[in-house]
Amino acid sequence: MYDGTVIIGYNASQIPDTLVIPNFATGGYMKAMKGAPMKCLIIPQTFKISDGLFIQCQNLESVTIGSTDISAKAFWNCTKLKTVNLK
Repeated sequence: MYDGTVIIGYNASQIPDTLVIPNFATGGYMKAMKGAPMKCLIIPQTFKISDGLFIQCQNLESVTIGSTDISAKAFWNCTKLKTVNLK
């Protein structure tokens, strides 16, 4: 779910295995995607990855990041995360 260009939350039943954040999105509220069930995440260059945005995403295995604006605890406790690709 978006508030203009910012992610404010999600509906778990609508999250695909591979989530591609659209180019129009600029960021997300803290913990907006907490526990989201995707396995793979693709983040565009224009996206600011805020503190705690993707915490506790227990199924997340791979992230491709175009952005360099990444907070320290953005992926905290994503226990299956093995691969991070920087574009």
